[in-house]
Amino acid sequence: MATTYTADFEKALQVGRPPNIKALFPNSKALIVSGKVVDRAMLAKGKAIAMAANGRNYFVIRGALMAAQRANCPLIIEIAKSEGGRTSYCAVNYWNMARIVDALCNELGITVPVAIHADHYGIKNERDLAEAKVEVPTMFEAGINAGAEANMAKMLASEAAWSAAEMCVQTHGGFGFAEEYDIERKFREARLYTVAPISTNMILNFVSEHVLGLPRSY
Repeated sequence: MATTYTADFEKALQVGRPPNIKALFPNSKALIVSGKVVDRAMLAKGKAIAMAANGRNYFVIRGALMAAQRANCPLIIEIAKSEGGRTSYCAVNYWNMARIVDALCNELGITVPVAIHADHYGIKNERDLAEAKVEVPTMFEAGINAGAEANMAKMLASEAAWSAAEMCVQTHGGFGFAEEYDIERKFREARLYTVAPISTNMILNFVSEHVLGLPRSY
């Protein structure tokens, strides 16, 4: 039997799906949203919960979607890098999870919001960084969405670098300004991270608007 969708759901479908999901599934009835939308809605409602499930295989995702629909509860489907990354051991991975979720939502008539989360995607060394430069863009193309998380991670890292550089100069005293110690150069470079390629102020603007739901301030 065909699923009947309410006017509210149709409106949510139009405004709630991020651009990469709309591009991937232009005719879909799956309400796949960014995790920030779920967080914002929970904060606005108060005393609310969201379900989360590790989507290691098709049957887990199917069962979690059915349970969330029955509970009328938003759902976050997640998978870790070790489980769904380039060298993963699970059938579900970063690059097919959105397609599986979308297909099941349409098949089962799921109307609750579903977020897709890349869990524990850590970058610990230069090799990880080189791999991430290839993997992360393709993950976004495949339906993973983490704009808020990426912005906050960049801000945290830049502030940590600036704090470390400032302490380094303070520890070395006057020698911290001597060219032969290379500290003053690192000090200048660390300051750059707080303003480029995107400044801390613009990150705060993004978070306030897209995560906290505040009016645009610029």
